[in-house]
This record gives sequence, C-alpha cells and structure tokens, in this order.
Amino acid sequence: MNESEPQRHAQKLVGGALFAFPLLIQIPYGMLIATYEYPAILRQPAEAILTKFAAGGPSLIAAWYLYGAAILPLLLAMAALPGVVRARRAWLLEAVTRVGVASAVVQMIGLLRWVFAVPPLAAAFVQPATTAEAKAAIVVSFNTQHQLFGVMLGEHLGQLLLAAWTIGVVLSLPVHTMRDRVRFGLGLLAGTLFLIGLGDGLATVATLPVNVSAVPGIAFLIWSVWCCVLGWTVWRGAEAAEL
Repeated sequence: MNESEPQRHAQKLVGGALFAFPLLIQIPYGMLIATYEYPAILRQPAEAILTKFAAGGPSLIAAWYLYGAAILPLLLAMAALPGVVRARRAWLLEAVTRVGVASAVVQMIGLLRWVFAVPPLAAAFVQPATTAEAKAAIVVSFNTQHQLFGVMLGEHLGQLLLAAWTIGVVLSLPVHTMRDRVRFGLGLLAGTLFLIGLGDGLATVATLPVNVSAVPGIAFLIWSVWCCVLGWTVWRGAEAAEL
C-alpha cells in the first residue's frame, strides 16, 4: 500500500457519508411523518403532543432514536473533511469544522430527548390515575424541556451553526468547474435560508411580521442536494487520484 492509498480511502469514506446522509435521514424522517405528524406536531399544544406520543409506543421511540443516531455519520464526516480536501482557505475550513461538529452534537441532543426525556412524561400524562394538577405539572415540564432542548438547542442553535458550517465550507473550497459553481450556489442559498428560517423558532416566543415556518424545510431540501454534490465531489476526488 503506497502513502496515497489511505488518503483515498479516507476521501471515499467522507464523500460516501456526505452523499448518503441526506438519503438515509429520510428513513426515520418518513417514519415520523407517517406516524407522528412530524414536523407539524412540534407546534401543537403539549397535551396533544404527549397524548399522541404515548399512543405511538416503542416503534415511535425507535424512530426518534434512528433520527438522532443518523446524524453521527455526518458528524464524523464534518470532522474529517479538512483532511481529505484541498481548501483555498484552509484556516476557514478548520475553523468552521468545529462549528459543524457542534451543530451535529446539539441537534442530536435535541432529537434524542424524544428517547430519554419525553417517554416518561407522556406515559405519566395519559395514566388514568394522573390528576389534573399532576397533568398541569407534566405540561410545564414538557414545555420547558421542549423549548430548551428542542427549540433553543436543536432548532435554533443547531440550525445557526449548520448555516455557518455550510457557508464556511462553501467559501473555503475552490471554485473552478461548473459543478463547483453549482455547489457554491446551492450551499450559499441553503445557508442563507437556514438563517432566515431561525424565525420559525423565534415565533414560539414572539410575534413576527412574516411567517417563515416553511423556510427550514426548503432550506434542508436545498442543503441535502448540496451535501450530495459535496459528497460526490470528495468521492470523485479519490476516484480521479486512482486513474
């Protein structure tokens, strides 16, 4: 094995992870859409969220676990990206790598609360013996963790850091070919829309002049295409080195 082969293997792993992540994440995401009215359920009253969650049973908890765990390959790819690409601004790519890893971690925390924090609250809420006073206390507990770990960490901070990572990667990589220009435009657009979409979370605590609830979904769709293009570029870099 010559010295370049480990580098090419690393490129293929990182490129494959970046390409596959937007596709694989659709599996648990689709499960939650079908069984839990996700993501619309997030903005419903706590009583409705808890009741529907309790009715979902172990399969719903498993879907949330898969959703959170699916971010791990992206986290590892983000961390390894500076080592497998030639950046025109290496210092910028190194800086935003820490931002990207932080984004993945806080989003995993936000998603995994549905596995470790919400189930006992939902189970207690639907118990026939639970009094009205106890239900009111459960609702307060749920809303607190929902705003803290869901809206603030998972949605707001996670999305803000993901936007910064995406824009940073876009600005750090060279732009020579048409594919590079497409990658540049898609990443810049996705990152900008992520920033605009932060208003969706802010709308849970303040009245905004414009409804941006649809923007995060559009941003993620564009970002998914960008991530696939980035992954394919990294993968093809390894393939080209073998020719």
